[in-house]
Amino acid sequence: MEIHEEEYRKQREATIKEWKEKELIRIENDKKKHNKKCPSCKKQFKGKVVKSVYCSLKCCERGRRKVKNRPSKEHLLEEIKETSYCAVGRKYGVSDNAIRKWLK
Repeated sequence: MEIHEEEYRKQREATIKEWKEKELIRIENDKKKHNKKCPSCKKQFKGKVVKSVYCSLKCCERGRRKVKNRPSKEHLLEEIKETSYCAVGRKYGVSDNAIRKWLK
């Protein structure tokens, strides 16, 4: 058993010497990588977290909407007078309750 232990010790010492002799490569973090562009408002921002996508909660809510370009309240009211909440909802691909919330 001592023979194997001695060989193992020699190999380990040789490996440690090899690692000590190698030149270290330093990688510095590039601060510019964290500068991002908000997909909702197109503004440059520096994310507090690496995974952040939007610059603010308001932009996040706007960016995650099913219907990106909502019509104005006046336009919605005109369409509802002509048809119904359900018909307007079908036109925009949302429910009649979503149309009611848009009017608030």
